[in-house]
Amino acid sequence: MNGNGTRNEPQEEPNSPAAGRPTISGTAQVGEALTASTSGISDSDGLVNVSYAYQWLADGLDISGANAASYTLTPTEEGKTIGVRVSFTDDAGHTESLTSVATAAVAPRPNTPASGQPTISGTARVGEQLTSSTSAISDADGLSNVSYAYQWLADGAAIATADSQYYTLTSAEQGKVIRVRVSFTDDAGNPESATSAATAAVAARPSSSCPAPALTGGAVLVWTGQLGIAKWPGNEYYGFGHNVRGTLDNRAFTLGSNEYLIDHLTQRDGSTGPLLFSLESILTEDEKRTVVLHPCEDGKQLRLSDASAPSKHQTYRWNSTGGLDWTAETERTLYLIQDAAPPQLTAATVNGTTLTLTFSEPLDENATPAVAAFAVTVGTDSRAINAVDVAGSVVTLTLSSAISAGDTVTVGYTMPTGSGAQAIQDTFGNKTASFSNETVQNATPPSQPDNQSRGDP
Repeated sequence: MNGNGTRNEPQEEPNSPAAGRPTISGTAQVGEALTASTSGISDSDGLVNVSYAYQWLADGLDISGANAASYTLTPTEEGKTIGVRVSFTDDAGHTESLTSVATAAVAPRPNTPASGQPTISGTARVGEQLTSSTSAISDADGLSNVSYAYQWLADGAAIATADSQYYTLTSAEQGKVIRVRVSFTDDAGNPESATSAATAAVAARPSSSCPAPALTGGAVLVWTGQLGIAKWPGNEYYGFGHNVRGTLDNRAFTLGSNEYLIDHLTQRDGSTGPLLFSLESILTEDEKRTVVLHPCEDGKQLRLSDASAPSKHQTYRWNSTGGLDWTAETERTLYLIQDAAPPQLTAATVNGTTLTLTFSEPLDENATPAVAAFAVTVGTDSRAINAVDVAGSVVTLTLSSAISAGDTVTVGYTMPTGSGAQAIQDTFGNKTASFSNETVQNATPPSQPDNQSRGDP
């Protein structure tokens, strides 16, 4: 109690602020560790039972999660000054906080250059596909998050649009050496670039051993293409796709006055798939009917089926019994034939009751005109026809009675029309036009006299 009769309360000791400040040791550079020291801090209230709390600062702002005595600098702090704030409660229970002097601006991490180089696999020959591999490249700064960019080079010059892991060689690279340059950014943010060793000089594509098919009737060769076959990675497609895979030395062809450009020519689904044919415009119905593709395989001739629904390109299917197998192929010569000309009568002969009409090309044996389509005249009289047969390039008419030697014979034909009518036509559906009064060569031999022997009277 004091003289006034009141209790004396204990007085709180005034705080003696801590002196000094934390210090930072270490190099202010990305990737380096900084360490805070409290040895320069003093407090007259005592520091015997002190526990320090740390907060690292970048340009005066707290770095999230950086609250240990040491901190390893990241690229986020590059160019910023670093400080550390130390907080504690002294032995008298007073809360204290002191901040270090800031470091110099954090320097970027010195680059450890990547080592190794990309490698190239594949055959250096026109039409062949080369593949780049980055498995031999290493970098001490890390490659965990790397995405590689590719640029193929021919004699050191960049090949336009050749910027994927794969490249199919064209005739433009023949005689040149090929490299690939790979660019990337390592895990430390450093841009890197490495270039492969050169291939051998690119060899020419071997000449095709497949000759052009023989042309019959009105058939004409409208296109020849040398195909460099490539496989789509991850897909069962083999062949050529413009700006995608493979090569085709000639993409353009003309049918009549119409010009077409091939966008894709691919075989699908391994050894049994169809051949797909994508154009940048649509074929007319007559053009689709009159073209055939020779794929240089076992004498096959492929006909077109209906196209897919029009989209960016028009895709047709070449029909092939048993499919095509390009899984082991690297190249193929292809020939496109068009026959838009109808069969022409080249000869007509008769022998007895058999009148033979010979045409300029093989006929459609599934199209047999009715007897009423023909007219045979012997002298000035009509001769009835009993039957018509079509085989190969010949139409055979069987007459109701035999022609005699020396008879003058003509034949005419009126092309049938109407639903279900069958006409003389080739295998492309080109129909022979009507004709009349065609002279028929009479090959009927003269009748033999009766050679019965006679006795003496």
